[in-house]
Order: sequence, then structure tokens, then C-alpha cells
Amino acid sequence: MFPSNSEFLQNSKQYLSKKYFVVFLSLLFALVLSGVLQDENVMNHFLKISPWLVVVQLLLSLFVSGSIMVGISSYTTSIAKGEGIHFKRLFGHFNSLKPFFAFLIYTSSVLVGLILLIVPGVILALLFSQVFFVLANDSDIGVRDAFKKSKHMMSDRKMQFFLLQLRFILYFLLGVFTLGIWWIWLLPKYYVAIALFFLELSKAE
Repeated sequence: MFPSNSEFLQNSKQYLSKKYFVVFLSLLFALVLSGVLQDENVMNHFLKISPWLVVVQLLLSLFVSGSIMVGISSYTTSIAKGEGIHFKRLFGHFNSLKPFFAFLIYTSSVLVGLILLIVPGVILALLFSQVFFVLANDSDIGVRDAFKKSKHMMSDRKMQFFLLQLRFILYFLLGVFTLGIWWIWLLPKYYVAIALFFLELSKAE
């Protein structure tokens, strides 16, 4: 029987016992690194120098963000499997262009869906939500097949995953009232719970 969202949250605790702060810092570092190249100030600075630099910055941003997304997926999956913390997995996917193309296709398809109508964008985001986990756990799979596999895995689990995401959004909003301190526990728990969700989907394949 597929676990409930409450079970995913509960199970994430046992894999994160006494590791919350370390996992939080590593995830925060990776996310900040991914966001630096997407910063509007950086883009404006490059634009003043040359419009071509903005194109280079955009492509580099997609490459770094995609590689880090796959890295985070690999990193948190190893924790969810009880294999411990392996920092090198966070930045071990810069040797392939597959994360770049996966991130480009994912963001483009979701963005187009959101522009046309919000609902299609949300549905596409849910269907393709496992792409980076698939790439992280199968180095031989192609980008197109990764999207197909994610779509197949999520065909019957879209609503549950959507509710899990909503739950964490609410938690993160509530974390504002703790001046962000609660996020030290929430961020690791979120990513490990998502990794556990993927592992359960994989068992059903």
C-alpha cells in the first residue's frame, strides 16, 4: 500500500536524526548557488556590458540549475535510502548536458502551461516532478525517456503529491513567524520526504 503524506513526513525524521543542520546548510548552499546566476542584478550587470553576455548567463544558469537539481535529487535519495550524507552527490552532475536539457524542457513546458491556463501548468509540473530524480538514479536514461517515466510514475499520484507540496508551502509560510528558524528543520524534511515519495513510486514500477 502506498504511504500517506503523513507517513512520508514521519519517516523522513528517522533518516534525518541529528543531521538536520548539516543537511540544511548543504541544501541551502546548493540552492543559493543555483539562484545567484538567476539574480536580476547579475543579469542587469551583464546587460550593461553586452547583450550577448545575458544569453551566456541564461544558458549557464540553466546548466547550473539543472545540474544542481539532479544533484539535490541524488543527495536526498541517498539519505532516504539510509546510505548517509554524501556531499559530492550535490555537485556530481556537471559532467553531462542531460540536466541542462531536462531543466530547459521542464521550465519551458510548465511556464507555457501557466501562461495559457494555470491548471495545465500545474498538471505538467506534477507529471514531470520526478524527472530529476529519474536522471539522478539512472545515469543511462535519456532526457526524453526520463520525462516519459516521470509521467508514467505520476499518472495516479498527482493529487497526493500536490497536497504534499501544499502542506510544505503552508509550513514554510508559518516558518516566517519563527524568523526562519523552523526552516532549518523544514528544508531537509521537505527534500527527504520528496525523495521517499520517489522511492515509493519506483517500487510500484
